Amino acid sequence: MWRLFVICLIATAAAGQEQPVDSQQDTAHIMGVIPSHGVTNDKNAAPLPASGKFRIFTANVTDPFSVLGVGLQAGIGQARNDHPDYGQGSSGYAKRLGAAYSDFAISNFMSDYVFPSLLREDPRYFREGSGSFKKRLGHALASPFVTRTDAGKWTFNYSNTLGAVTAGAISNLYYPSSDRDVGLVFSRAGIGILFGAAGAILSEFGPDIGRKLSRKPKQKVPKNRDAP
Repeated sequence: MWRLFVICLIATAAAGQEQPVDSQQDTAHIMGVIPSHGVTNDKNAAPLPASGKFRIFTANVTDPFSVLGVGLQAGIGQARNDHPDYGQGSSGYAKRLGAAYSDFAISNFMSDYVFPSLLREDPRYFREGSGSFKKRLGHALASPFVTRTDAGKWTFNYSNTLGAVTAGAISNLYYPSSDRDVGLVFSRAGIGILFGAAGAILSEFGPDIGRKLSRKPKQKVPKNRDAP
């Protein structure tokens, strides 16, 4: 529930804004915190070679803020006693951290590099950056299912879907035996896709919020009472 609250808060704060696409070079973090290695403001960006897709993968999985987020996720799982076979204490947390990071890394490896390279799809998120809030929100929510090919055409996002399902299947190799079945594979894949949609919303509206927060308030000029 707390994830939905954060998403709704950001979306509400961005509602009604129609900021133009930033013409500056894409930055690695939104508001200095949120990783945006696979985000571009250039709607006519040149296609990425396989090496460029691999760089997106490595940048995402080694980003300190991403690692911190995975650690927080493992801590929440520990508090909720998810996967009880892992136990508690430092050993239980280490197992949850390893599983959470494996989920994150394998999903990124498959969705950002392997399948995009094989299927010639672009793993980047192409920001709208302007237009109505409804249009931009719809664009972000559709991104887990719609992507661009290397030829510049829009298509179903096979890479993201196959990557999520493949990562969910591989997770059966390291999760406790009580947490392994076909249903859980697709459940984890669905959760991964939802997180992708949440990330797209942050990527779409985060720069707008960052500009708004960094905008200095106008100083009031005192009136000169002695003026005629």
